Amino acid sequence: MEILELLSHGLFLAIQPMNIALIVVGVTLGLFIGAMPGLGSVNGVAILLPITFLVPPASAIIFLAAIYYGAMYGGAISSITLGIPGASTAVATTFDGRPLALKGRASLALVTAAIASFVGISPPAQFRLVLSTNSSSLRRLRSRMFRIASAWLSVSSKVIINCFFG
Repeated sequence: MEILELLSHGLFLAIQPMNIALIVVGVTLGLFIGAMPGLGSVNGVAILLPITFLVPPASAIIFLAAIYYGAMYGGAISSITLGIPGASTAVATTFDGRPLALKGRASLALVTAAIASFVGISPPAQFRLVLSTNSSSLRRLRSRMFRIASAWLSVSSKVIINCFFG
């Protein structure tokens, strides 16, 4: 029961107006930082770290995470449109995204990168939530959740690929 209380507290903390505003600002700044070649997610977090001294600790972590995730997607923008990966994590995006952009389908490549970024982060976050608990009742669920989440990731990625690339 303690786990559910902590989870509900964390959810309540995340949906406070100041934290929602920090998420929006952090993702926006992260997109700009990630889109600039040479600046990546780690540099963006390091550059904007002094801003976190102005807010409470939980809000600072939320802000830094928003910058990081925004910059991870922002690297796809320069990779697809310019063919210049902003960070080493965006190199593979250049292989498929840049040829689509040259064919006039850059919007398709950017949407695919955004969806893949969301799908890529959702199951690992759920894994961390389930695997971080140490309750005896949840130990039995770990192997089931791993199988379900890995199957979900496999199926959802195949559906996304088939939807966009037929």
